[in-house]
Amino acid sequence: MKTKTKTFDCLKMKDEAQRRRAQLLEEMTPAERLDYYQKAHEALVRRRDAVCGARAQTVVERDSTEHVLARLAKLAGPSDLPPDYSQQHDHYVKGTPRK
Repeated sequence: MKTKTKTFDCLKMKDEAQRRRAQLLEEMTPAERLDYYQKAHEALVRRRDAVCGARAQTVVERDSTEHVLARLAKLAGPSDLPPDYSQQHDHYVKGTPRK
C-alpha cells in the first residue's frame, strides 16, 4: 500500500494565523482594534455581497453610525432585574422554589 506524505497542515496554518493576529492586536490601542475589526467586518460584508449577488443588508458609512461601544453600553445599562436573577431565573420566571 502506498502512503502519502502530508504536504499541507491546515491546523498549523490556522494556529500561525491566529498567533500573528494576536501579536498584531496586542500592539494596538483599543481604538485601533475597533477600527481593525470594523474594516474586517466591512470586507466580509463586501465578499458576502459579491458571492450572493445581492445586498442582504445595507452597509452604512462608519462615520454616520453610532459607535459600537456606545450601542453596547446602552444594552448593558442599568437594569431593574434582581441581582440574583441569573442564578434564580426559574424562581422569578416560573415561580419555582429558590435553589
